Amino acid sequence: MSLRARKKQQAKDDILAAAEKLLNERGYPDTTMKDIAAEANMSYQTLYNYFPTKSVIVQSMLLKDVVTAAESAERLILNYKRDPVALICAGATIQLDMVSNRDRHLWREFVAEYLIHSQDMAETVEHTDLGAHARIERALKTTRQAGHLKASVDIVTMANIIYNTTEMAFLAYIMRPTMTRTDMLQAFKKEISLIITPYLSEASKTPII
Repeated sequence: MSLRARKKQQAKDDILAAAEKLLNERGYPDTTMKDIAAEANMSYQTLYNYFPTKSVIVQSMLLKDVVTAAESAERLILNYKRDPVALICAGATIQLDMVSNRDRHLWREFVAEYLIHSQDMAETVEHTDLGAHARIERALKTTRQAGHLKASVDIVTMANIIYNTTEMAFLAYIMRPTMTRTDMLQAFKKEISLIITPYLSEASKTPII
């Protein structure tokens, strides 16, 4: 990486660190672009060279969380042993922890910003959605190859159903401040069990000796 590229990356990192600090202290509505620029020790104009809006800064912050969670989910698939329901729920738990590590209000603001500025944020959302859907497909293919799902199961259709179920579960968790982590996971496991259990093979039901 050239010196210029390193300086640009350092500036972006400084902005994200400043934004995270202020967002944690003040919350999304009370943090302005001018505040972030001052915290990052740069001019207001310079900040706009890197991030045109506050929502784009938040996208970048949350995308880093998404990448870390995705890497953990991939390791779960690679280390899969036996239970398809447990695998899907473990992946969801990783995502839930990703959301819980930040103020849920920030995620609610992210959803609201997406609804308002969907065109600006479409590329980021599409990238993360496609990655999540692809991981669910890989997880199901892994369980079928291990003999724990019936060979006749339609992986693509099941992945679509699980993906949509996951999206709705997380949207409910983000938008309902009174919903606890335990409540979300319990409800999610019931739904995933209803989807997957009819397609479990006899091998997956055999007790481990």
